[in-house]
Formats: sequence, C-alpha cells, structure tokens
Amino acid sequence: IETGQIFSGDFPFGEDVVWLSVDVSSSGLFAVALQGTGEGGDLTLAVYGPDYMEPELIFSDQDIGGDYTRETACTILPRSGTYYVKIGTYEMSPFELITTFAPFGDPLPEDPDGISVNAASIRMGEASRSEGISDSIDGSAGDYRDWFRFTPEDNGLLTISIMADEDGDLILSAHGYENPLQSELGYSDNDFEGEMGNERLVIDCNMDEDILIQVRGYNENVTDSYTLRLNFMQIRED
Repeated sequence: IETGQIFSGDFPFGEDVVWLSVDVSSSGLFAVALQGTGEGGDLTLAVYGPDYMEPELIFSDQDIGGDYTRETACTILPRSGTYYVKIGTYEMSPFELITTFAPFGDPLPEDPDGISVNAASIRMGEASRSEGISDSIDGSAGDYRDWFRFTPEDNGLLTISIMADEDGDLILSAHGYENPLQSELGYSDNDFEGEMGNERLVIDCNMDEDILIQVRGYNENVTDSYTLRLNFMQIRED
C-alpha cells in the first residue's frame, strides 16, 4: 500500500486476517486509520516490523465512537524498510484504510540482527562457555530484538538461557528457520529465579535443522545487556 492513499479491501474466503505491507525510506511517525464499510463487523488493527513478529509495534481494538470497525493507531517506525499492517476480525466486514507517514530528520542507526534473515550464526562451543555470548537490547536506539542462528550437529535437547545484566524485562523464543512466524518452537517469559531478564527454555532439535533464537524486550522501552548460553544434550537412538 502507498501512504496517503485510501486502500479498500475485504477478507479472503475462509481467512480472518489481512496483511498489508508499506515501504518507508527513513524513520518516522506512522499513522493508520481503519473503518469498516459493511453492515456490522468487528475489526482490529496492528502494525508490525519486518518479521511480522510479536510484539507488534502497536495494536488497536478501541472501537472508536462505539463503532466496532473503527480503529486508529500511531507509532514510530525506527528505520527505513518494509513494515506490515495486520487487520484482524471477530466479525468480518469490508474496510477502508488510510496511512500517513511523517519522516524524521535523523534516522536511527541500522540494526542488522534485528530481522531473522540477518541472524548472527553461533557455534555450540562459543555459546556453551561460561562467559557465553554477550549482546544488548536498546529500545531508545531502535534495537528492539536480536536474532541468532544455531545449527545442531546431532539430534538432541537444546537448553537456551539468557541472563540480563540489569533489571530489563526480556523475552526469549526459538523458531524454525524456514518460517519463523508460523513455527515457534519455544517461548519463555517466566522471569527465571524472579529476575525479569532471566529466561530459559528447552527444545527438541534435529541434526542440521537450523534454529532461530530471538531475544527481545517486553516493550519498546527496554534497554539492557544480557548473556546468551546454550547447552546441548545428545539423544542416542538404540
């Protein structure tokens, strides 16, 4: 879709979600207005970053003015790239949508490992050492998430853990490499040992099947450094 233009749409047969993409050339303020054009209906509106991944940048189910199909959302897009608008429904209705974009003068720095296709490859040896792998999340600089890519050399159980240096609230998840959105292998927001930035999960993995590991803040304001560690236990078949 193009910013500043009205888009008219409807839900495909059997689907309850419509995804739309928008390209921006810099960081800036992005606003979306949604209005149902049919009789009845109940719609929701969300804006996502380049991976479609949770958490969304913003979500709206406000039912403005008592109209279940009327929603607005406004958020900062941290850098140039492709972003996604998700229209959901509790009760289907055709709709019209318009977006506006006001660019900022000074774009935020690039965040290469902030999208899954640029995940940093890690080896078992470096991630299993006592010092682990150090990285950080900095929402103020547009660094909302980090992606790592791990390739198991055998079948087994992989324990993934992170430990925050300060008191930032972090979330840990693991995903299949081919389709991260649809293949979440594990998720942790358990605040291990009572610390909001400590998370741990255990997943089954197969030899040579790449795994994506995502570390992100609970919201876009989180800033903290952390240590990532992996522990692999091989499973031998009789």
